Amino acid sequence: NKAGEVNLKILSFVGKYIEKSVEEESSKNTEKLDVSSSKQLLIPEKFFDAYNRRNMDDALQLFDKDCIYDDTVFPNPLNGITQLKNHMEVCERALPSTFQFIVDDIADGGDCLGVRWHVENQGQEMKFTRGNSFYTIDNGLVKTVVD
Repeated sequence: NKAGEVNLKILSFVGKYIEKSVEEESSKNTEKLDVSSSKQLLIPEKFFDAYNRRNMDDALQLFDKDCIYDDTVFPNPLNGITQLKNHMEVCERALPSTFQFIVDDIADGGDCLGVRWHVENQGQEMKFTRGNSFYTIDNGLVKTVVD
């Protein structure tokens, strides 16, 4: 088995116990992030917002159809929007709904962005969940990500 797939299976198993300690959501949260402030959200912020709402369609709209997403936990990059969609759906099922990805910092280089993030469960930062992502943007859409 691939290391990433084993990790997702473990998270999926543990996640069931984490969610039992939290009141279940009555329905999927489809409320959008309030973007009315003067600060324009950058693509990584929009991606994590959509992911945290478990709205994969909104998240996928940010990506070029020929994107390459290299989640380094897995042995091979994901090539194209179809592979990325499948991967995101597997992750969505494996991770508890109480997990939220929080953007700590963004280095904005225009078409290249670096992001530092961490994962929280019920508003509490989880140990060993800090990560960095590097995005390249082409024509307003994500072309590549290294996670």
